Amino acid sequence: MQAPYNPPVNIAPKNPDFLVSGNCTGSTGAYTCANPASALTDLPDLSSNPACTAYALAAINNARAQENVAPMVLPPIGTA
Repeated sequence: MQAPYNPPVNIAPKNPDFLVSGNCTGSTGAYTCANPASALTDLPDLSSNPACTAYALAAINNARAQENVAPMVLPPIGTA
């Protein structure tokens, strides 16, 4: 049996980059950012919020596509 392919480098998160807030609009206490996990901090507060999960999953699937790997599909929340 052949070992699975191991990429030589990590792929940085992009499209979207879930490690940054992205463009934000609004006023103090009522900001809306491109990254739904962002609280205008240095790093977003990643959580199990469906919007946050979808945002991170988009970046993961972008990297998987660059490696010619099928997208990751998560089960709906509340199912196990």
